[in-house]
Amino acid sequence: SCDHIHKLPPEILNDPESFRIYLTEYTLLGMQLALEKARREAGFTEQELAQKLHWKVSKVKRYERDVGTHITLRSYVRWLAACGVVPPQGDPASIQQIHDTCCQESPPPPVLAETRGDS
Repeated sequence: SCDHIHKLPPEILNDPESFRIYLTEYTLLGMQLALEKARREAGFTEQELAQKLHWKVSKVKRYERDVGTHITLRSYVRWLAACGVVPPQGDPASIQQIHDTCCQESPPPPVLAETRGDS
């Protein structure tokens, strides 16, 4: 979905480097949020997941809360698998392809309240 891209200011949309940085951070945040969502939907507390992965609870908390924490790809996949989730395995799209696709699409029109006429 391009909804979040349509809300970006022109300075980011029109600068390839700024757009790349934005997409990188947006993706990382989404991946981080997926960790907590997977744990919660699996019904695990932080303590239970830590035990399942043979980690300290502080490591689970850090991965869920600190955007600057570096998690290995192996740890990311292990976390999701422990929660019964398979990580996405789709084909990666190029940043230019995302930009071109989303910037060519028009943002969705605003939803207007229906008015009733007496005619």
